[in-house]
Amino acid sequence: MTTLQVLTVCTHNRTRSVLMKAILGEQLSLRGVAARLNSAGTFDHNQPPTEPTVRLLAKRGINVAPHRSSFVDDSAVADADLIVTAEREHVVFISGRWDGSFSRTFTLPELVIRGEAVGTCGDASISDWLELVNHDRPRGMDYLNDDSVAEIVDPTGQAPAVWRDTIDEIDLLSQRLALLLLTRR
Repeated sequence: MTTLQVLTVCTHNRTRSVLMKAILGEQLSLRGVAARLNSAGTFDHNQPPTEPTVRLLAKRGINVAPHRSSFVDDSAVADADLIVTAEREHVVFISGRWDGSFSRTFTLPELVIRGEAVGTCGDASISDWLELVNHDRPRGMDYLNDDSVAEIVDPTGQAPAVWRDTIDEIDLLSQRLALLLLTRR
């Protein structure tokens, strides 16, 4: 089995992509899925994670304090077998700049919902499974304007309840995605 290369993306690479990288990485590891995760943002760079991100992940035993934000770049996209974002806008940002990236770039909720509709990766390669997951997926402006494609709410600056809900959502979606990827090759 080859190591799955996953890139998580949000706007500033200080909250949602950091949470997704940490929590998805934890869930994949718990299930024995060999993966290497990286994170990046569509804006800003060299900034620390938000204080609540550091504090809330520390409660899970995950230290992200040394993290510094980085831009999505050619090598991050080229190296990724799978790109998981927080928003549709991030999917469009990436697919508009890197040819061939749309078919492996999804919001986290979208990937889980579409993945569960086609079933586990099983013995298929990640690219073969993603081909099934992409079936009939809207593109371009149709994709950007498709409100049925779920997104991850940005909890930055929000009440503790929003943070809790966002982390719970990322955790549940990460568990479900890890199960979908469990036996991939």
